[in-house]
Amino acid sequence: MQALTNLKQVAATAADSIAYAIFNLANAKLEDLKPGLVESTDPAETALIAERDLRAALAYCHTAEAAIHPFGWRPYATAPRDGSLVDLWSAKDGGRRILNVRYLKAEDVDARYAKGGVWEHLTRDGWRYSTKDDAVLVEDQFTFWRPAEEDRPH
Repeated sequence: MQALTNLKQVAATAADSIAYAIFNLANAKLEDLKPGLVESTDPAETALIAERDLRAALAYCHTAEAAIHPFGWRPYATAPRDGSLVDLWSAKDGGRRILNVRYLKAEDVDARYAKGGVWEHLTRDGWRYSTKDDAVLVEDQFTFWRPAEEDRPH
């Protein structure tokens, strides 16, 4: 299991290093890469392909970890939307954990805590830190979930 953890760290660090270098050298980022491109003679595109592939390898590591450990990361599509406390894995910014969030229905959010009055966010179901939080986390960034620390057996 330690080897998998080390592999994930190496892949994440390498992908971040490539992203940093290529952005500074060519002002290019992963979103600029044409979908489906697998090889190129352009150095910037080649570096972006390498970054994309490393990030894909990192995602496979999370899948492997979930298979090895029953309380590990699971595919995002299987995340509970019943108010259970979970951790989410965000693919944004090279990957990071979002700790202790719940999927809440709009009607479960306390409208008194809206910052500056009525906000559109209050009318949407979504991932929130609490019923007192009017912000909804952007779903398209999540790739994996797992039970929150306090819900996992020790």
